[in-house]
Amino acid sequence: MDYRSFPLKGLGFIMVSLLLITIITIAQDSSEDGHEFMKDPNRCQECHLGKPVFGETDYRDLKFTDYIVSLCHRCHTKESLGRSHPVNITPSEDMEIPEDLHLDEYMNMTCATCHKPHGDPYTTLKPTDYESPVREFDVRTYRSYYLRRTNIQNALCYACHKR
Repeated sequence: MDYRSFPLKGLGFIMVSLLLITIITIAQDSSEDGHEFMKDPNRCQECHLGKPVFGETDYRDLKFTDYIVSLCHRCHTKESLGRSHPVNITPSEDMEIPEDLHLDEYMNMTCATCHKPHGDPYTTLKPTDYESPVREFDVRTYRSYYLRRTNIQNALCYACHKR
């Protein structure tokens, strides 16, 4: 069919097509949550011993089926992590670790010290200096990397490492 003879129909088709592509792209982008399985209460015991109550069980009372770093490495290989802070280390005694940056029961850093595994995959706070928005409609939206805090100008790092 020659759309030149039907300029409004041709333009309408193009507009509807672009709208559908945009909606599908947004829907796919907003559902990219690699930690989605963690929201299924039937899967808690893949990582947790006992049945923690989300939002009620204190993190210090959580027990795991394996060491938490090993649990993270089931999906996140060391090679895929890129720039990453060392884990399985005890901060020096002169460091003050903020309460929201969780150490494990042995007072060691784990992945969950800086990352919130049950957190949101997206945030309106820019997580790092170099991060570009994933979506930009009413509000800029960024991948959160499940960070417990923003790391703009190394703020997350400086929470423990003094300048």
